[in-house]
Amino acid sequence: MVEVSAIMNARPLVPIQTDPDMPFLLTPSALLTQNSNFLVPPGDFGEKDLYKRQWMQVQNMANRFWNRWRAEYLQTLQPRRKWQDEQRNIQLGDLLLLRDAQAVITAIFPGQDEKVWKVELKVTKEGTIKKFFRPVSEIILLMGKEDSVQGTTITLWPFPSSCGKMDFVRPGMQKKLTCQTSRMQL
Repeated sequence: MVEVSAIMNARPLVPIQTDPDMPFLLTPSALLTQNSNFLVPPGDFGEKDLYKRQWMQVQNMANRFWNRWRAEYLQTLQPRRKWQDEQRNIQLGDLLLLRDAQAVITAIFPGQDEKVWKVELKVTKEGTIKKFFRPVSEIILLMGKEDSVQGTTITLWPFPSSCGKMDFVRPGMQKKLTCQTSRMQL
């Protein structure tokens, strides 16, 4: 209440003048104390305020941690090694991650240096097939054409353009795709 009364008594009674000849501002506290510099008295802070401050500090530390985690760690999930490390070339039939959908490479476009710079992707979502062109820097390789997962060889055959919706299979099972010509063996 002391702070509220100090704020109320510090408000000016007359419009604020910008005239340098009248620097004094008439306020209720100036009339009561005969002093123009009326400071707000320090507040009485109890144990609850101490806990609130500690909670705010913990929240601040958590926010700083998440900001650093996003800036430093999440960036390492998709490495940007531009011409620094020799990596295997992307091949037809490789399985890729494209945002939330899984995509399969249907065409590759190598540059003059025999390295793949651009790929054509096929994504099946909700029964429709969409094709995209993406540079290799914007894709994440999930599985190569013939990668080994826990001793099981997974073979992804290139999908012809006539293929329809792809059926994802469980380990140990074999299913045919709707085009009847390509299949995924686990």
